Amino acid sequence: MTGDALPKVVRPGLALRFAGSELLGGKQGAVAALLALGVGLYMSLGSANFCLDDAWIHLAYAKSLRLGDGFAYNPGDHETGFSSPLWAASIALTPFLFNPVLAVKVLGALCHAALAWGGARLTLLLSAAETAERNAWIAGGFVAIDPLLAFAAGSGMEVSLTAALVLWTVCVVLRGSSLPTALALGFACVWARPETLFVLAPFCALTWSRSRSRVAVAAVAGALLALALWMVYCQVVSGHVWPNTYYAKRHAEPLRGLLYFGLRVVPAQSWAIGLTGFWLVFRAFAKPGPARALALAWLCAILAIACSREIVVGSLFYGTRYFAIFGAIPCVLAASQLRPRLRSAMFGTVPIFLASALMLPQARALQRAQEEDITAQHTQPAQYLARELPADARLAVEGAGATRFFLPRTMHVIDVVGLNYAAAVHAKTSSERTCSVVHARPTHVLLPSGFFEAFERSFVLEPIQTFVDETSALTVRSSVHRIHAARVLAIQPEVRRMCGIDPAAWRP
Repeated sequence: MTGDALPKVVRPGLALRFAGSELLGGKQGAVAALLALGVGLYMSLGSANFCLDDAWIHLAYAKSLRLGDGFAYNPGDHETGFSSPLWAASIALTPFLFNPVLAVKVLGALCHAALAWGGARLTLLLSAAETAERNAWIAGGFVAIDPLLAFAAGSGMEVSLTAALVLWTVCVVLRGSSLPTALALGFACVWARPETLFVLAPFCALTWSRSRSRVAVAAVAGALLALALWMVYCQVVSGHVWPNTYYAKRHAEPLRGLLYFGLRVVPAQSWAIGLTGFWLVFRAFAKPGPARALALAWLCAILAIACSREIVVGSLFYGTRYFAIFGAIPCVLAASQLRPRLRSAMFGTVPIFLASALMLPQARALQRAQEEDITAQHTQPAQYLARELPADARLAVEGAGATRFFLPRTMHVIDVVGLNYAAAVHAKTSSERTCSVVHARPTHVLLPSGFFEAFERSFVLEPIQTFVDETSALTVRSSVHRIHAARVLAIQPEVRRMCGIDPAAWRP
C-alpha cells in the first residue's frame, strides 16, 4: 500500500498525524536537513578550492551578472558555456567576492539540506502508512550521509540544487495539490539542469496515465517552458539551440556510459555498497504504484544520461556529476520499501548506514586531493598571470574557469576547448578550429602539455612559466600534469596561409 491513499484500518489519530507530517516532511525532514547541513559543512569547511574548474566557470558568469553584464564570459561577450543558469544566478546572490569558495560551498550545503528534507518528505508519500514515519527518518539519513551526494554538496557545482528540485517536484506531483507550485518547480528543474526532463517526463507521464493528474501535466509544462526559453536564449546568443557545453560533449558512446555508471557511480553510493539497497530498490520496481513509476523514471534518466554525452571512463566526479543529480532517488526508493517488522528493517538499513560511515571520510579526502589539483593546475596559474600579464592580454586557455574569474576584466580569455567560445566548438574540422583560435589573436597561452605541443604547430611561443602538479587525483590513474604559460611571438607560416592571415595585419 502506498502513501497516496491511507488504509481504512489506520486509526484516525495516526491518519491525522500522517497527513500533517506529509506537508513538509515533519520533524523527519527538519532533522534530516540539519544532519545534511552538518555533512555538507563537514565536506566544505577548511577547503580552499573546488574539485572542478567548472565551478569557477559558473562563478565567472555569476561575476559578470553581478557587474551588470548579463551572462557574459568576457565583458560584452555573451556565451553559453554553462548548463545551469539557475545555479549561476543563485551564486550571484551570494557574497562570493569576499570568499568565493566558502560562499558557494555554504550554498551547496544548504541545497544538500533541502535535498535530505525532500528525501524524507517523498518517502512519506511513497511508503505504506504504517511505516511512513519510520521510513522517512531512514530516508533522510540515507540521503544526508550518502558519500556521492555529500561530495556533490561540497563540489561548488549545481548537483545538490538540481537533485533537491527533482525530489520536491516529485513530491508536489504525488500530492496533486498545487498547479502553480508544480509549474514553478518544473521550470526551476530545467534551469538547474535540462537533463532533469529525463526523469520528470517519464514520471509525470506514468503518474498521469494512472490518475489523470493535472499537477503532473503542470510540472512537465513548466519544464518544457523553461527548456524552450533556454533554447531561445542559446539561439540568440550563439546561433545554436543548445549551449556550447552540449556540442563539446555530444559524442556519446552508450555502452561506455553505462559501463561508467556501473564502475564509477554505483560504487560511490552507500545504498549499493551496503548491498541490501539492491534488494530494496528491486522491490520498488516489482510493486505497482508511485514507487515503481519513480523507479522506472530513474532508470530512464540513467539510460538517457549514458546515451547523450561523451563520458571518459577514467574520470571521477567530472563524470559522476551527470548521474548524481538523480542520486537521491535510489536512496528514497530503498527506504520506502522497508518492511514493517523492525528486524527486517534493521537488516536492510544498518549495512547502508555502515557503508556511508566508512565511505564519507574517504570521499572528503578525495575531494581535498582534487581541490589541490585544481589549485595547482588552474587557480595558481591564473593568479600568477593576473599579476604578470599586461592589462590588455588575450589569453588562450584549456581550463577556462579560474582564469576568467581571476584575470582582470580588461584581459580577454579564449577557451580553446570551445565551451565558452562558440566559434571553436562549432568548427567542423580541426583546421577550422585552429583558424578560429588564430583569428581570436591570442597574445599568450596557458595550456597543459598536450594542448601546448599542438599549439606549437600553429604559433611561435616563448615560454614564461611551467606549473607542475605531481600527483593529479582528478582521474582514476594518478599522473603528473604540466601547465605551460607562454607568450605568442608569431603565427607559423603554413598556418598563416591556411587561415588567410595577412602578416601585415596580424600582430600578437
